[in-house]
Amino acid sequence: MLVLAAPLAAQPTLDQPEKVQPAAAAADKAAGQAEAASGQKASAEQGAAAEQKAAAGQGAAAGQKAPAGQDAPADQKAPAAQGTPASQQDSTAKAEPAARAEAELKVGFVLPTTPDGSGWSRSHQQGIDALRQQLGDRVAVTVLDNVKDVDAEKAFRKLVEDGNRLIFGTGATYEALMKRLALEYPDVRWEVAGLGTSAGNIRSYGVRAYEGVYLAGVAAGKMTKTDTVGFVAPVPIPEVVRNIDAFALGAQSVNPTARVKVAWVNGWADPVRETEATQTLISGGADVIIYNTATTDPLKQAERVGKYAFGWGADMSQAAPKAHLGSVAFDWAGYYVQTVQQVLDKRWKPAPTWQGLRDGRVDLVALSDKLTPEARAAVEEKRKALREGKLQIWKGPLVTVDDRELLPAGKVGDDRFLEGLMTYVKGVEGQVPAGR
Repeated sequence: MLVLAAPLAAQPTLDQPEKVQPAAAAADKAAGQAEAASGQKASAEQGAAAEQKAAAGQGAAAGQKAPAGQDAPADQKAPAAQGTPASQQDSTAKAEPAARAEAELKVGFVLPTTPDGSGWSRSHQQGIDALRQQLGDRVAVTVLDNVKDVDAEKAFRKLVEDGNRLIFGTGATYEALMKRLALEYPDVRWEVAGLGTSAGNIRSYGVRAYEGVYLAGVAAGKMTKTDTVGFVAPVPIPEVVRNIDAFALGAQSVNPTARVKVAWVNGWADPVRETEATQTLISGGADVIIYNTATTDPLKQAERVGKYAFGWGADMSQAAPKAHLGSVAFDWAGYYVQTVQQVLDKRWKPAPTWQGLRDGRVDLVALSDKLTPEARAAVEEKRKALREGKLQIWKGPLVTVDDRELLPAGKVGDDRFLEGLMTYVKGVEGQVPAGR
């Protein structure tokens, strides 16, 4: 059931490592290697035998007891990646069979969707490809994708049984499960995409998506002809509310009369609801759309009805080129390479990270020629200010949609403020739905 953020008449849903080459570029260089690795199909019996042999040699190197604890060019194109159906995960996990017996470390990844249809999972796959390209002679990587929550425990346990001693869960909904498994398997390092997790052998890694969303808001504020833009939102949690508010603040920074309509779909990957939500927003007057969900259906629906939209997670320009204005894209290459290097060097510690534009982890990429010169110039100006630390998105005075003070004049919201943000800023219509 689609939840709308305002009455129907008015309306229609992660510290600082060094930088490395952008994921998309690394992925391009590693395309042949990643494709060959992904194409290997080992039988269940062969895979088990090979992995048991590798595990025997790996345990001493990577299974030791856990410690007590790029900027992407604005117009770069990200390559598409191929996913593995959930029903085939056990027998077709993407890995490098030939390298397994000699690898110093086995690294496992669990993705909630397939990289070919989801910008979020595609961005992680690009980071994985970069990891293979840069450290492939030292590590063996296994990827299980399209892993729904109901199948997640089986997937994580298989990675442990196969000898992986560093495991990444790229969906925030895996967090509770991974915390439990971290207690059960203390010799494994666990990394969960999200915020705030830090204990013995598990930590979280996040991206300041709101910075890229703010830039999309700047472009939307310049491009809208109705002064109304729309946001297709998954579930009401601070991460999503931050992005909605950042979109509004970006739009209002260049167009004070801009307003944001929100349609909630109560899920992360529901093509039907996302399409319906997009059309509801457009029917309510929104002529530029952004989404925080896993599929590209909002982008495609905007193209069908002649409106503009932004992609999410990676360069999604090919999904709907006539509608696409740019994509809020994430680059995980630097983080994955550095984290694996930390484990290899026995320097890994359970300190969570939250990185953004200045770290090369997020940007608004693949800017379209459809952007007006004024819109493009505004985006470039704001991007430069964010990189240089001259622009603070969360600086008061900020008020809520119901005119309550959110931040007083001159005060800048810190990470604690952002982690708990669950109210709309002025200019966003409606109220955040109850529940988290």
